[in-house]
Amino acid sequence: MPPRPATSSSPPTRLPLVVLHHVLPRGSHYDLLLANPLDPKGLLWAGRISRPPARWATMRRFILTPLPPHRRRYLRFEGPLAPKTGPLQGPFRGPFRGRGQSRGRVKRVDRGWCIATIWSPRRFGLQIHLTGFTGALEGSWRASPRPRWLVRPRPGA
Repeated sequence: MPPRPATSSSPPTRLPLVVLHHVLPRGSHYDLLLANPLDPKGLLWAGRISRPPARWATMRRFILTPLPPHRRRYLRFEGPLAPKTGPLQGPFRGPFRGRGQSRGRVKRVDRGWCIATIWSPRRFGLQIHLTGFTGALEGSWRASPRPRWLVRPRPGA
């Protein structure tokens, strides 16, 4: 099961959204962070992607790897990330398990808002409004071989 809550029946709400370029000692990726539709004032829902929003319109689909929930400060934060002080717990174990290892730095590459049109444990639909991409993202959960979201961008939708 994906690491997220059950289906919501709440009316659509504009949710803050940000995309960060996360540069690590051995590579980089992008973090998609948005307010959780079921708890808009709580922790951010997060996923890792390989391309920035400006490239989404040209892609048939992409993989979004779930990340642990993030603090709301990442909607505005840019800069170096403090080293880990201990191992990650639960299902989100990753490459930075040791104490004192660098977590790199982040730079905001886009920000805007979205509306969740579908939000369930196995599917999501988001109307995205960013500088680099406006349209829909439709995600479906794939539990194996590795837990991840298969996302289809629909520019202008």
